[in-house]
Amino acid sequence: MKRFLIVTVIILAFVLCLALVVPLMVEVLYPSAAKVAVHELIVNPQKYNGKLVNVHGFIIKNIGPLFGSKYTLYNIPPQKPPLPGTFDVALSGEPEMLEPYVSYTFDGRDFGRTAFSGEVCVVGTFRWTEVPPTDSPQSYIDVSKISTGSYV
Repeated sequence: MKRFLIVTVIILAFVLCLALVVPLMVEVLYPSAAKVAVHELIVNPQKYNGKLVNVHGFIIKNIGPLFGSKYTLYNIPPQKPPLPGTFDVALSGEPEMLEPYVSYTFDGRDFGRTAFSGEVCVVGTFRWTEVPPTDSPQSYIDVSKISTGSYV
């Protein structure tokens, strides 16, 4: 009887340990993305640098002869001149992944609508450098997933 009790306690301790450790391991191996707005990334980039983020917006493809990122995520549909409260962040990723979700093009002067005109949810790692580089954006999202609709 005593042996049965010891084995039971050991098994229960093991199960309890697994119940505590497994969720922590899952979070480390598969971190969940923080749901943030584009303006939060711009206002407080240090907080999100290197973190997985989940952001809503409209993807714009820059097609004109300009420097910077080819793809940008705007928090609202773009207008010329920009509305107060318009924020954007550069996107880095494979064109094959980004291209189907482009809502607007920008030639350096005017915005043009595309066949897809919806809001998207972008998941990726936010990157920011304290010293602005001369040939690339100071902050961008390294995109790993895009979908339409609500946060993923």
